[in-house]
Amino acid sequence: IRGHENISQKPIAGRLELMRKTGGGNISPIFCLVPDKKGVLSRLTRYIAKNSAPRRVDIKATAGEGAFFREFADNSGVRHSICAVSNPPVISALIGCLKKSKVLIADGHHRYHTALKYRDEMRKARKNKPGAYDYVLTYICPMEDPGVVIMATHRVVKPAPGIIKKLRNTFTLK
Repeated sequence: IRGHENISQKPIAGRLELMRKTGGGNISPIFCLVPDKKGVLSRLTRYIAKNSAPRRVDIKATAGEGAFFREFADNSGVRHSICAVSNPPVISALIGCLKKSKVLIADGHHRYHTALKYRDEMRKARKNKPGAYDYVLTYICPMEDPGVVIMATHRVVKPAPGIIKKLRNTFTLK
């Protein structure tokens, strides 16, 4: 897994404290990209989607039922589908595809590093006994997918003294 962003410890400390208080709760996935020039991952995910049994449900009414497939709309009307993959040959194919890949974190560097710290704490406390803390929720997408569009994240920063003048020498500022 390759990150490409500098991280700071303050957000990690806050996220880690939240994970400790929620028993490892982590519902915000890390967004990763993987090369898929031959389309293997894309074909596997299409196969999984095609062979899942969709049932439209209200997520609030069915929380905790643990069904194979759930499809729902969020408060903005965006439709989401979640399905568990339990077919051993499909799981093996997914593992084989991803095992050879270099995974790039597109978004979620702090969540990833927080998950690693939490995992390390739990391994130490539980004498290296495997557990759910060995995993982190991750959304993996092929780099070549035509639907992948990553926009800039805009943050408000206080400009350093003199930076506006220096930027005007090179850029048109509005």
